[in-house]
Amino acid sequence: MAGIPDATLLIQDLLSPASTALAATTPALISYHLSTLALAPPTLLTAVVETLTTSPSLWRGNATRSSSDGGWPTLNWARAKEVFDAVRNGVVYRAGELTKQHGTGWTARRRFSTFFDAYFAGVNADPDAHPAVRLLLASAALAALQIIKRRKDKLYVGGSSLIGRNEKEVLEAWDAYFGAAPETGVGEWSGPGRGEFELHQADGDEVLPAWLAAQTLPTMSVDSLKAGPLPGLLSILSYAFSSSFSHGNLFASLSSDLSPTPTCLHWNVPSPSHTTLTHLLASPLFTSLGPLSRSIGRCLEAAGSLATPASIAALRSTADGAERVANRIHREWASCAWSDASSDEAFDEETREHKEPWTALKSLLFSLTLVESSLLVVLAPQPATPLKRELARQALRTLGLTYFVTMKFGVEGFGAWRGVWSGLVEIVRGDEESCEQLMRELQPPAVGKLHEREVERSVATFYLNAAEQLMKPLPNAHVEDPVLRCCRPYLENTLHRETFESAHSVLLAIFATEKGCANDLAPWYTALLLRAYPALMTTSQLRLAFTTMVGCLSNSDDALAWYCVQELISTIAALPPSTNPTHNLLAPSSTPPSPRTGLTSTDLTSTDTSPEPPTSRDFSDAPPTRLDEASTLSPLETLALQLPQGHLLLTLIDQTTAVHLVLLRSLLDRIWAFVREKEEGEAKDALVKVLFGTLGEGLDATKREEGVRYWMERGEELDGATSAAL
Repeated sequence: MAGIPDATLLIQDLLSPASTALAATTPALISYHLSTLALAPPTLLTAVVETLTTSPSLWRGNATRSSSDGGWPTLNWARAKEVFDAVRNGVVYRAGELTKQHGTGWTARRRFSTFFDAYFAGVNADPDAHPAVRLLLASAALAALQIIKRRKDKLYVGGSSLIGRNEKEVLEAWDAYFGAAPETGVGEWSGPGRGEFELHQADGDEVLPAWLAAQTLPTMSVDSLKAGPLPGLLSILSYAFSSSFSHGNLFASLSSDLSPTPTCLHWNVPSPSHTTLTHLLASPLFTSLGPLSRSIGRCLEAAGSLATPASIAALRSTADGAERVANRIHREWASCAWSDASSDEAFDEETREHKEPWTALKSLLFSLTLVESSLLVVLAPQPATPLKRELARQALRTLGLTYFVTMKFGVEGFGAWRGVWSGLVEIVRGDEESCEQLMRELQPPAVGKLHEREVERSVATFYLNAAEQLMKPLPNAHVEDPVLRCCRPYLENTLHRETFESAHSVLLAIFATEKGCANDLAPWYTALLLRAYPALMTTSQLRLAFTTMVGCLSNSDDALAWYCVQELISTIAALPPSTNPTHNLLAPSSTPPSPRTGLTSTDLTSTDTSPEPPTSRDFSDAPPTRLDEASTLSPLETLALQLPQGHLLLTLIDQTTAVHLVLLRSLLDRIWAFVREKEEGEAKDALVKVLFGTLGEGLDATKREEGVRYWMERGEELDGATSAAL
């Protein structure tokens, strides 16, 4: 093409002294010649690539060993990124040129393979080339093929001759990179022990190799990665992950940079904390956090599949590093006043515009979710060994440390997080000792105290959620103390709705799993539920909780179950029949729940589109135990609520599904008496229809027969309502 310098001129420029300033068009020329140089013969193409590996002017003299200590200098990050993009684009363009000339069949694939023969002949020509440069060139070529594959071009680039061959070259380049580390200073290997496989590097040195790994490893197969240097890969990736969050010291100076005013908080900008966060969010590793996290996950899967002592040690070291970062961030966040702000109104207008702290925290949460989801792939296959349970407990502890961020998405987080949480709990649940140990590790400080600070309350909420999931294998003594002691402050306090619901879910799980203290709790919990509406619970939540409790008690003690039902009947009878209170007449005064505020809806947007997995429980045949799973009211039920005591009457009708057959007729007698007392009207007709529907569809076969018989005997007593129901 006229006006474009010949490839030999490019080679001359690249061989110029290190002090030579290359033209701004050099990256474009590299792309052009890689995509167009003739393959017959390939000599000139190989020469261009070989020159790239050692060019003094391109790498500013850093592509050769240091004359003083024989080590390799650090490559300039901006120049390395430029060269990577240029080479990757050149390979992509080469595929386009081949498609134009030869179509997308076997001939084009063979010519593309010939191109890579010439390309890697240049990459590997000089055994003394900088190992990071060789790694960069190999990674750029593989990244180009992965782009072509993702675009679903008609030219097939899979198979051993293209992607397979390039993956092998990349892994060999990684081997060479780590092989150079002990003797040349690319990185220093730590001493023996668990840290044996940790490669420690200066912050400026780990950016390029970790970034290169993030460009190619996420889409490599586990089988391919098993042939690579997994301990070294996990080491630099884990270190890069930690570095992306300033090794957990994100908020070291945030407390001192917040200035309280009489009405709000002000973040001093500029300030050390703002500078740290701003630079961090713009850093190459942080902006590549998604592929970096997927690379860690992919290597974890390969390490777990390989299961050698070295790979397992690297896996454990990675898990330790993630927990360490999360722990430091949790501790520093808890120490600053920002963590106590429940809404934007806690800040002045200028500070409200700054989202840097929460951007960093959300990125940490999403990254950990990606990493732990891959760890779950390693741990999930049976049998669940002690090592798997230990790693699952550690992963749950890590999720717990960031739960104050997760709660911004709701008590059960988002879909991908729920899947990881449920899977890890399932692994731990199989062993009673492991369950109890996890609960001890998750136990919040000051058990039995109402935690006013959100970051502390998140620890208690996570603990209660774990207790609900692990209730069946937990020893009775541990349930009675400290689990119940942690619940009690939240059972009648709806200022913190998520923790309130989690505490009640623990109580329902106690009944569902028939723990030793369930019968002792029943009278007390019955009284609490009967004064819960409307200040503490909605109608749906009251019905779910009461029915779950009675149904579970029926399995062990019919007399106790009937006692709870009689307490409900007595409460209905004690209320004035013409009163439908808008506040709870039986409950002490309580501040109504206020909506929880925090991040704006824009801040909380999740990109996860995977289907939400069902919450996993070991007592899957039991009634639901989470208050937030209460179903919404049907139109008929909503209409029945217009009756005096409507919420309690609906709850009483629900008990027909919970009691045993021996108590059904006695219960129906009381329901019948209450219904007959009501004045005729649409609300009474709706209540009758709810009762009719429950008897016809909500009971098991034996009780349904008795229910229908009872209806046929007594239905005419309800006058017009009977015909309306039928």
